[in-house]
Amino acid sequence: MTSSRAKAAERQAVLKKLQPLLKKHFKFALPKAERPVLETMLFAVCLENQSPDEAERCYARFRADFPDLNEARVSQVSELERAFSGLADSEWRGFRLRAALQFVFEKSFTFEFESLKKKTLDLAVKQLARLKHATPFIRSYTLQSALGAHLLPVDDSMRRLFVWMGLVEPTMSEDEIGEALKSSVRKAEAATFCLAIRLAATDEFVRTHVPEVSEAPPEGYDPTTAIARLQGLLDRTEPKVKPKPKAAPPAAAPAAKKTAASVKTESKTAPAKTKAVKPATRTKSS
Repeated sequence: MTSSRAKAAERQAVLKKLQPLLKKHFKFALPKAERPVLETMLFAVCLENQSPDEAERCYARFRADFPDLNEARVSQVSELERAFSGLADSEWRGFRLRAALQFVFEKSFTFEFESLKKKTLDLAVKQLARLKHATPFIRSYTLQSALGAHLLPVDDSMRRLFVWMGLVEPTMSEDEIGEALKSSVRKAEAATFCLAIRLAATDEFVRTHVPEVSEAPPEGYDPTTAIARLQGLLDRTEPKVKPKPKAAPPAAAPAAKKTAASVKTESKTAPAKTKAVKPATRTKSS
């Protein structure tokens, strides 16, 4: 079995145990109501790197402050970021909210973007690629939620957890992680899987004890202990972080032991020692 296949099989085994563990611990369900496409994009701005509850609070504050989306489109970023008060990146979120509103309005002079649902996935991806300043998570979340695309929207908090569990390499981007794990998650379970991971990644105790990606050991983390380590965090105990075990260097071949027979053979084949012959001494003639 090649190393890439071994990693894929290892990852599959961890993910098979991961989903039941998170469902049992968090006891969650997907929201039944679906938002229109534009509101899905705006909600994605609120959701990135945040818990679902915090995202709902931010979105509710935004809509309470701006029931008229056109007013939000022409507002200052400082006014929009009030919805994200207390978050370190509130200014960027306000900026992205306005950018999404301007992008949709400039296409049709309305705040309706349901036409995205009628496009193929390839065309929808190309259209959202034109949305400047949107993160990969915002685009992927919109495509998954609005079009039902088989994607795994991964943000930085989720990436951090995946790396710590040893499921992906620290050098992989959010898009690369989503692509790598997608084949291990059924399309029908993708949204539920992402919600479960988000709940774990944004859990306060988990977030506190999972190191930054930049602090990952060079050899990565051991995926075979991932479930036990995560269970420890969910149980509010601090687990010992275990890096991947280093591969042992190949053992040197043992020296062959000499047997009596081999010694006897060597004695027969060894060249016989000859005695040095002293040169003859000359005698003086009389």
